[in-house]
Amino acid sequence: MLAPTPVGGENPILLPNELLLQKFSSKSSGYRESIIRLHQQRQKEQEKLKQEREKQREEKRQREQAKKATQGERERDRFVASLKKGLKKWASESIPDSGAREMSLRTDVPRNDSLASSTIAQNAPRFNLSLLKNLLPTFAPPEAAVSYLTNDTQTGAVWITTERLIFVPQKVGQKGFYVHIDNLDCMKVVCMAVCDVDYDYWSHPQLSKKPYFFVAYEGTHFLTVPFSTHARASSFLKLLSNIRFEHMVKSCLPPPYMSCVVCSSEAEDATSSESSSSESSSCRSSISESDLERIDSTSTTATSTISSTPCLCHDDWVHEDNVLPTYQDSEHALKLYLIKRGLLQPEEHFERGTHAQASNILAQANAPPSNEMDEATERDVQRRIGQVMPPQGDVSYPLVWF
Repeated sequence: MLAPTPVGGENPILLPNELLLQKFSSKSSGYRESIIRLHQQRQKEQEKLKQEREKQREEKRQREQAKKATQGERERDRFVASLKKGLKKWASESIPDSGAREMSLRTDVPRNDSLASSTIAQNAPRFNLSLLKNLLPTFAPPEAAVSYLTNDTQTGAVWITTERLIFVPQKVGQKGFYVHIDNLDCMKVVCMAVCDVDYDYWSHPQLSKKPYFFVAYEGTHFLTVPFSTHARASSFLKLLSNIRFEHMVKSCLPPPYMSCVVCSSEAEDATSSESSSSESSSCRSSISESDLERIDSTSTTATSTISSTPCLCHDDWVHEDNVLPTYQDSEHALKLYLIKRGLLQPEEHFERGTHAQASNILAQANAPPSNEMDEATERDVQRRIGQVMPPQGDVSYPLVWF
């Protein structure tokens, strides 16, 4: 769902059914491109290009072998090779003193410094600055570097809701940012490096008081939030990890609890907007008039929020308030998510109270997404159930609220 960009000096507008869980004031944060992710992406592209070139060379070599000459030509090649070998042997035996041969060569050819220097200059490699620029950056900075964690940040308040992480700048009129928690592909706690040659660490006492950073990645971008202790940073990480886990389980709910189709979109033309209006009316018909009157009379702020956001349907979240999943549906959605993660096999029976490794499996599923955790989870899965088989017929449904 789209939402207005938060602006400094104003409270952010929350989405329907979005609740504020916690607010952190006086935090330095920023949403910017990650040099580390860009470098990793460049390395993957180079590795892919290298594999394609090797594949092309192999195909070319196979084509050349397929077009091999006839038997007579192969015999001629062997004859020429043996003849060259004999000539080389005869040439080495014709001059017994290699030093005299070297001396004769030196006396026969006059030395010409200008010719030698010009030859070296012609054969010297020439560097193209444009090519060098394309090769940069050839390395990525360490993730714990102060310059990497603190560049392009500003002071403001961090809002944690049931769906998003919102940053509101302290400066009035300054634009902030927000990210959907379920879109974060990596979250971790990083301890800032004390020895950083690229940054004057001791000239900023505020940074020395908050050496621990919550770091989250979304594609090639990342954000940071500083904390004074490792325990506080870990608690913040656990909070966002729990919210993300809840969203991942919600996405596996069956179709009866799916959200209604949205009403409109900015990118659609007039025809699509008419069809979406009919869908909105069908959604409204499924809601009783008493519920609509109750919502319209008690939720003026929510109604204004919906009207300011073009891609939200007024009746979707009202319908989701009245239709809640059962306990069995929630447990089935949890099992589907565990199968999708490779922590369970499709035919394996899972119950929290009876399964031998239920706590371990849930801990791995609820763990924050990171490269290290994914590798550890993969090793544990391979050790416990062998090769992970993708579930058949597993469908990811849109996000719903309950």
